[in-house]
Order: sequence, then C-alpha cells, then structure tokens
Amino acid sequence: MLFRSPPTLAAAVSLDPIALDQLLRVVGVEPSFRSTADALQLHELTMQARFDGKLLHLGDLASKIDETRIRGDLILDDPLRVRLDIDRVDLEKYVAAFDRESDYDPEVPLAFPGRLLKDLPLDGRIHFGKISARGANLKGVTLRLESRPKGASPPR
Repeated sequence: MLFRSPPTLAAAVSLDPIALDQLLRVVGVEPSFRSTADALQLHELTMQARFDGKLLHLGDLASKIDETRIRGDLILDDPLRVRLDIDRVDLEKYVAAFDRESDYDPEVPLAFPGRLLKDLPLDGRIHFGKISARGANLKGVTLRLESRPKGASPPR
C-alpha cells in the first residue's frame, strides 16, 4: 500500500472572478460554453479533496458562480458521481453561453443541452432551490442524473 491513510487536501481558494471557460482551458479541458463578463464567472471555491489510491473525492464543495451558490460532493469515477445543491439559477442568463451555433432568441423555447451529457457517464442528483426562466419560477426541483455513453456499463 502506498499510503497508510488516504492523502487529503483541504483548500479554500480566494480569487478575483475568473471566467470558467478560461479556467477549464488552463487545465486542458475545452469547454462546451463561453463565459461572458456577467455569466459563468467563478467568485469563490472551497473543498476537501481526498484520494484513496483509486478515486478522487471532492467533498464539502462550496462555490459561487455569478450570483449562484453551489454546495455538494463529486466523486471522480466512472460514472462521475454527483450530489449538488444549487440555491438559484436564472436559466435564460446561461442559454446563450451554451449555444455556440446561434444567437440567443427569447422567442425560441428553451431546450436542455443534451449534447453536454452525450459522452459523460453520470450518476447522482442536482437539487435547485429556485429555477427562473422567462418569468416562470420553479422551486424545490431535483434532477436525477443517469447518463451512460453508448456501450458503457451501468452505474455501480
């Protein structure tokens, strides 16, 4: 065994707002969205990281993206295990950031960007305190996530 106990890291990152798309590029990931001056800016991030020799567990995750606070846990595994609580999100604000092919048109119905999940194996849940879009407000919405790329084995 490499370690007597799993290595852990507690990190609180204080930062000036940074565009999420730029941050992802720095770590070698090409994002499927584009940040703007008022959308998809990371303001705060704290977490506990634990690696047990096989899995990376990001626990006690707390972040602020724009005006939205996100808390939860991620386990980097196959599938990616997710448990997130998001206080509020204005979907309309982010539609243009995720739709690179066309300009945002408020008359066109909002659609879930399914292509983002196409190749990402997921298992978990995301709970939203409030979702706003086109003047409608939804409260207490929980999404169950289960996504498997074609030919992948089912979640454990």
